[in-house]
Amino acid sequence: MPISKTARLNLTAVILLTLVACSEDPAHLQPTGFAVSAPELATPFDQYLEQSHTQVSSALQRTFTEDQLPFGETYSLAEVAAMRSPFQLESRSGCAPGQRPKGFLLLHGLSDSPYLLSAMARDLVAADNCAVARALLLPGHGTAPGDLAQATRRDWQQAARYGVESFAGEVDSLTLVGYSAGATLAIDLLNRQRESGNVVDQQVDSLILMSPALGLPGFTVRLSPYLGWLVRWTGIEQERDAAKYESFSVPAGGQFYRLLQELEWQQWQPLDVPVMMVVSDADETVSVPDAAQFFCQQLSPDSRQLLWYDSAALQAPDCSGVTRVDVSANDYRVQSLSHVGLTLPPEDPHYGFQGFYRQCLHYAAESEQRQQCQQDDDSSLFGERHLLESLGIEQPDTLLRRTTFNPFYDDMMSQILRFLGQE
Repeated sequence: MPISKTARLNLTAVILLTLVACSEDPAHLQPTGFAVSAPELATPFDQYLEQSHTQVSSALQRTFTEDQLPFGETYSLAEVAAMRSPFQLESRSGCAPGQRPKGFLLLHGLSDSPYLLSAMARDLVAADNCAVARALLLPGHGTAPGDLAQATRRDWQQAARYGVESFAGEVDSLTLVGYSAGATLAIDLLNRQRESGNVVDQQVDSLILMSPALGLPGFTVRLSPYLGWLVRWTGIEQERDAAKYESFSVPAGGQFYRLLQELEWQQWQPLDVPVMMVVSDADETVSVPDAAQFFCQQLSPDSRQLLWYDSAALQAPDCSGVTRVDVSANDYRVQSLSHVGLTLPPEDPHYGFQGFYRQCLHYAAESEQRQQCQQDDDSSLFGERHLLESLGIEQPDTLLRRTTFNPFYDDMMSQILRFLGQE
C-alpha cells in the first residue's frame, strides 16, 4: 500500500526529531549553569561587574576543563574571562568641583562580548578628562554558546535598561554606543523612552550606531523563530575565539528577529537626538539597505551623520549627512570591511592585522584551506565573506580572511569625537 505525501512528511519529521533528541550537544553547546542574566535595576554597577566576572570565569572553567588550552597558547581562561566580562573606564581628572562627567554606555552585538567595543571605550574616555564609559555583557553571552540559546529578547532589553539606569544622577549627558544588535537595543530603548516618557530615569542624549542591525537579509533568517525547536545551531565550531562565540544559536537569532519585528521603526516619527552611524556597504550580516533607509528617513537632517565605507558593493545613500570612505585606499590588503570589522584598530592584539585570531570560518572545518588561511600572514586578502566566490574565479590561489579590524579606525574615531563635540 503506497504511503501518502502527508504520511511521508510526518515520518520524515519524526525521524528528524528523533535524531535531534538522540544527539547530545558538546559541552560548549549546553547551558553552563553560570549564565549572566539582566541584573535588577537597583544593582550597583561595581557589584554587577564583580558578579558577572565571577560567573564568566566559573562557566569557562566548567566548560573547558578537558581542554587545557582551548583558546591556544596565547590566552589563559582567566585572560579570556577578562576579555569577555563587562567593564568600566573613567577619567575624572578634568572634572571641575561638582561637575558630573559625560557618560557612555556600550552595547555589543549578538554572539559577541564587550571586547569588541573596548578600543572605542578607551578612546572616548581618553578624549575627555571628565568621562565614564560602561560596557555591558548582554544575557547569555561571555560564557558558552549554550547559555545564549536560553536567552530572550526581553532579557536583552532589560539589560539595556539597567545599563542606562546605572548612570542616573551620575552623569551630565549620556551617549549610547551600540554595535550590531546592540545598536538595535539602543534604538529600541530610545524609542520606548520617547513614547512612554518613563522607561528610564536617565535621559539619552545621542547615539553612535556601528553596523546597526535594522533588518536582516535572507529568507532563512526570517524562518529562525520557527526553526529553533528543530535546528538549534548553525556553523557549529570548537570555540577558539577568545572574545566571542563562533557557533551560532538559531533560537537566539529567532529572538532577535522577533525584536526587529516588534520595533517597526518604519512607522516612527524621526528621532530627535543626534545620531551618527558607521556602515560598510559590503556588510552581509545585516541589511545595509535598511540601515540606509533608517538614516535618510528616521533621523533629523540637522543632527545626523553617516560614515559609509565604500567598496562598490552598494550605492551610497542619496541624502544629506553622508561621508564616503574609499575602502581600496588602505595599506592592509583590505578589499572590503565586514560586519565585524569596524570597531577595532589594525593594532588590536586579538583581531588586528597581525592579531592572534584569524577569522577563517568561511572555509570548512579541518580543511587545508582553513589551515592555510590561519597561517598565511603574507598574502591573504581581507574582506567580507562574499568575496570568496569572486576570488575563487579570479584568484583561485588567494586566501580570504574576514576583516576583523578597521584600517581607517583613527579617522573614524576623530569623526565620532567631532560629532560629539569632543575634538
